Amino acid sequence: MSKQASPTVIGGFVLGALALVVVAVLVFSSGAWLRERVLMVTYFNTTVQGLNVGSQVLFQGVPVGQVTNIGVDYVTARESFRIPVHYEIWPQRLHILGRPDGKEVRELLHQLVETQGLSAKLESVSFVTGQYVVTLGLDPSAPERSYPLAARGPV
Repeated sequence: MSKQASPTVIGGFVLGALALVVVAVLVFSSGAWLRERVLMVTYFNTTVQGLNVGSQVLFQGVPVGQVTNIGVDYVTARESFRIPVHYEIWPQRLHILGRPDGKEVRELLHQLVETQGLSAKLESVSFVTGQYVVTLGLDPSAPERSYPLAARGPV
């Protein structure tokens, strides 16, 4: 007659398997689930062909985030379309030196949009593949935009 399986051994095996699954997810996702992020959105009124979810967001050539969503909005008041591009900025890539008033990256980005003209534009990565990235830059002479502050972050 065969020996009955021990519930303790079975429970240990199940817990070990779950632990391995959790470790594998964290390793293969590069910690993206645990990464802090600042959500932002930019509205384009031109084509965004070549921009994809997962495309990089660059600030002066340094990767600081990635595109998370691209959509199409119809604005009835203006009878026109706009393309909202949602992206995340990774605060660990931006270092605020000095921090005289303890500003966080989220507050700094909001202030830069309002006062320094932080704006986004599309730039071609490769003429051959037609791939684009979102590049951020400062332009104090940029005109004010009439879009409200989005629930997801600065516009």
